[in-house]
Amino acid sequence: MAEAALCFNAGLFFEAHEHLEHCWASQPRGPMKRFLQGIIQISVGFHHAHAGNYEGAINQLAKGLEKTAGVTGEFLGLNCDAFLPKVAGAREAIVKRGRVRMRPIPLAEIPHMPVRE
Repeated sequence: MAEAALCFNAGLFFEAHEHLEHCWASQPRGPMKRFLQGIIQISVGFHHAHAGNYEGAINQLAKGLEKTAGVTGEFLGLNCDAFLPKVAGAREAIVKRGRVRMRPIPLAEIPHMPVRE
């Protein structure tokens, strides 16, 4: 998670996705696999947001938030209480802006992924 967070926080969302996907693929079905898939989808969602792709952003962020719903505290080193509400807020801001007014989201407006090193 720490390597993925370094990439994510630098705006390298595809690379964050790649780090997490290796871990996700080796997991059996269950809460950890579902959580990892959700964080992957959040990374993909912000990749789309940063590129100005409205549909890709709102859809992937929604899927990621659904898969991480109910996770609190620290999970795999990620401070979910600090991160997931900000992801939801960022998605809501994109939805409010709407497809017509969608623009590439600057990195400064994308939540930081807080992890324990």
